[in-house]
Amino acid sequence: RGTAADYLRALELRFQGLALDGLDVVLDCANGATFRVAPEIFTRLGARVTALAVAPDGRNINDGCGSTHLEMLARTVSDGGHDLGFAFDGDGDRMLAVDRQGMLVDGDELLALAAIHLRDGDRLRGGGVAVTVMTNFGFHSAMAGAGIEVATTAVGDRYVLQALRDRGWTLGGEQ
Repeated sequence: RGTAADYLRALELRFQGLALDGLDVVLDCANGATFRVAPEIFTRLGARVTALAVAPDGRNINDGCGSTHLEMLARTVSDGGHDLGFAFDGDGDRMLAVDRQGMLVDGDELLALAAIHLRDGDRLRGGGVAVTVMTNFGFHSAMAGAGIEVATTAVGDRYVLQALRDRGWTLGGEQ
């Protein structure tokens, strides 16, 4: 058993109720840390996966690909008729998405969608989400309209994590 196998088992357990059956997804793995695991977990959850930037050589991480360069992902999704795409950064701690037209779905939208989805499934522990001061007004308005509490922190994942710990919440992030 290796680290990737252990991580995949943990992801499967975490997302066991998420069925991606029939979803056609493009993943840009930035020639980085997610190049094996991301395509595998999406496939195990039922998605049809097209994987980009999955040939790391130690020098090509984030090189014209990944969450800092969405052009290739956007073009592949829209030109290929895929449902959506996700782009990771090299070390796998950031992700952005594009819709079927190749248009960016930014981090605030992704956090809002996740918060509402978790709330609707009665899985948004504590009823709130932690974000940074960079989060836009639209996010705050959407959360107020959805009855979801928002904690706003300084910029930095450590501040978001601290807010989550202080409140016993499980969802937070930066744009």
